[in-house]
Amino acid sequence: ITTAHLHESRITQLALFDGLTKLPNRISLDDRLQQALLRADRNQLKVALGFIDMDHFKLINDTFGHKAGDEVLVSLSRRLKAALREIDTLARWGGDEFVVLLPDLSTLNPMRTIAERLREIAREGITLDGLETKPTISIGFAIYPDDASNAEELLSAADHTMFHAKSAGRNNVQFYGDLLHSKSLDR
Repeated sequence: ITTAHLHESRITQLALFDGLTKLPNRISLDDRLQQALLRADRNQLKVALGFIDMDHFKLINDTFGHKAGDEVLVSLSRRLKAALREIDTLARWGGDEFVVLLPDLSTLNPMRTIAERLREIAREGITLDGLETKPTISIGFAIYPDDASNAEELLSAADHTMFHAKSAGRNNVQFYGDLLHSKSLDR
């Protein structure tokens, strides 16, 4: 029974968590996101979802090698996770992309504070082969139900906003609602 339980635990770990960072993977994130949206509807709360992408990660891999790149991802994921509240989720989306889920928000103030804290934490130096690298990240946030009516739309809006953060010079945080506001002003 113990061996079977250990195997089952290992299979669950592999199915729901990223092998490198040990963060929840897409499957686990989707479940947590669905639960967060249900609670938000039931309790008239908001859910913030942020796509996080490392800036110039390819340069780290090309300069230091993929093993060092993996070390940066693990170190960065630990730092980002430490900046979150207990109820928040940091998941690895793939490659050098992460997703942060901030559920149960009665106001958006915690989201803005956490977003800036994540950006600052990412810029702390990481030493690789005796050389310090200071990675930066671009983050795009979207809010449920303000910016999207379901999980798929929320993921899409946050992803779109992250790409806007990259095109706006990288190393910054953008919010979907602000993008819509600035586009309406441009018209």
